[in-house]
Amino acid sequence: MSTNILFLDIDWVLATEFSTRLEDLWTTFSDTCVKNLDRICNEVPWLQIVISSTWRKGRTIQELREMFKIRGFSNYLKVIDKTPNLARKYETAFRWEEIHSWIKENYPYQYINYVIVDDDSDMLEYQMKRFVKTDTFIWLSDEKTNEIINLFKNYVSK
Repeated sequence: MSTNILFLDIDWVLATEFSTRLEDLWTTFSDTCVKNLDRICNEVPWLQIVISSTWRKGRTIQELREMFKIRGFSNYLKVIDKTPNLARKYETAFRWEEIHSWIKENYPYQYINYVIVDDDSDMLEYQMKRFVKTDTFIWLSDEKTNEIINLFKNYVSK
């Protein structure tokens, strides 16, 4: 069985109000979005979550898990890592770079099945086939949840 990785953004995916302060633990996640994330975890075998959101900056994996736990996400232990912060002085890194770097570092010679869920589409062309876009009005909806589950299942069956 292959490893299934969900690269997860938070703002406009789970958090429906943008947090201007990364340390703002009071920003809530939508109950529906958390329920849908749990559904993805329960329906996709061997799923692990890598946080690609800016919320990862300055937080340990344990702190990220705790953040998810207090917001009602029952599969918080599936949060296994975060993408590297490749920002250069006075410059931000592209999300695609950080995801690509994480895959290269952790699975350089192995098969990996992944899906990226984000409200920003700064991905490479080959990543777009594995990308589900949310936005300020459509977060992790039932439709987006089904799309993510189907991407994982269809990729495995090919």
